[in-house]
Amino acid sequence: MNPNIAKDLLRLHDEPCQYYNELQIHNELMRSGTKLMDYLEQVYESWSKNDKMVHQPDKQVFEIEGIRGDFRVMPCIFQPAENLPVKVVKVIGTNEEETVVKDKISVGKALLLNPKDNFVEAIMDVAALSSFRTASISTLAFKRLMGFKPEQKNIIGIVGAGRVGFYTAFILNQWLGVKNVMVTDINQNNIERFLSAKKHWASLLNVQVCSLKDISLSCDSIFLCTTSFSPILSAATVNGAKYISSVGADADNLSELDSCLIPGRQIIVDTMQGFHFGDLKRWKAKNLVNKKNVVEFRKIFNSSKLPLKNVLFISTGAAIQDAITCHFIHERLKSKK
Repeated sequence: MNPNIAKDLLRLHDEPCQYYNELQIHNELMRSGTKLMDYLEQVYESWSKNDKMVHQPDKQVFEIEGIRGDFRVMPCIFQPAENLPVKVVKVIGTNEEETVVKDKISVGKALLLNPKDNFVEAIMDVAALSSFRTASISTLAFKRLMGFKPEQKNIIGIVGAGRVGFYTAFILNQWLGVKNVMVTDINQNNIERFLSAKKHWASLLNVQVCSLKDISLSCDSIFLCTTSFSPILSAATVNGAKYISSVGADADNLSELDSCLIPGRQIIVDTMQGFHFGDLKRWKAKNLVNKKNVVEFRKIFNSSKLPLKNVLFISTGAAIQDAITCHFIHERLKSKK
């Protein structure tokens, strides 16, 4: 068969596409993470004033009986004021079975579409991207909700020294100027990797490795970055923490917070879609919380009532965070080609 006949019939034109692997993404985040945080804050600033700039349908979650984990489809479009719309869809799986890919809980790809022609302009691995954007939203919330400034002497604890835990420490240090954190993890290998990465990318950050009890009793602010199946913190174990961030309970089998923490605390969520997952889903089923007494972060981003006290910030991941991160990485890396 003459291949030119098929080309003539199908009118086959190239769809230029750039692929970014985990290391490329991680290295760019380490180089430019503070700029990404500034950009994330800028987008949320604009979004808080204009609801229509972001179109974020509910994430679709698919599970199969007998196979652990799930896969999710997360689409989003947002319209930066200065240029064309950003279109991203992430297909991400939770790799609990680990039959092929080992020691990597988040697998899949994020697709950045061309703003006009809608072909896939960039394909990105999702583990580093998802971990960083998870850390970034809880740190941004910490800054805005608590009115954090570098001169404050907050005692900050991080529970979970994996990818999200390290990125949280990195952003706290590099973006907010935090100099001291307390860290704990039941997995000693995570601690060792955390300390090794800290020496390379956040050498001036002082890390005290301690117990969960030490963090619960000592810290003003606690960041939970785990894959725990049962609550880590309760009212009995927390001694006056003014800010608690939970980013790990993004599936029905995961939990980080005991419901006894609810009274006396303002619950802030990154998106109301969080009611479909984890702790929030269980609390809603028991009529402990509802959408009337929970506030979406962007809606009070510039509130005159900030800073707050006794905050529970719960993030289950939002497609807008992926879209912002994908757009930022692509713009940075394509300019280096």
